[in-house]
Amino acid sequence: NWNVSSSSSDNTLPEDGILDLRNLGLSAPLSMRVRVGRNLTSFPLPGAMTKDDRIKFELTMAKAFEQLMKDARFGGQVFSLTPHAEWKHVTGVD
Repeated sequence: NWNVSSSSSDNTLPEDGILDLRNLGLSAPLSMRVRVGRNLTSFPLPGAMTKDDRIKFELTMAKAFEQLMKDARFGGQVFSLTPHAEWKHVTGVD
């Protein structure tokens, strides 16, 4: 079941906010594809990244990871998929 009760009200949704395909007469298993967006539009998708793209991406993300690692609830370490000299300088991790 897909519950959208917290979504904005829309008169096309069922009254209880639950989209159940069985209520539409579809009882057989169904395959669905979901499209997702991403916010890192300045970088190509991973399959199209060059080594330089990956390094720039990792250096950009290192700033966010740094904040998470400082927080005791998250901590941890981040390891580069494309090791390079700048990574150790920014993260302190080989």
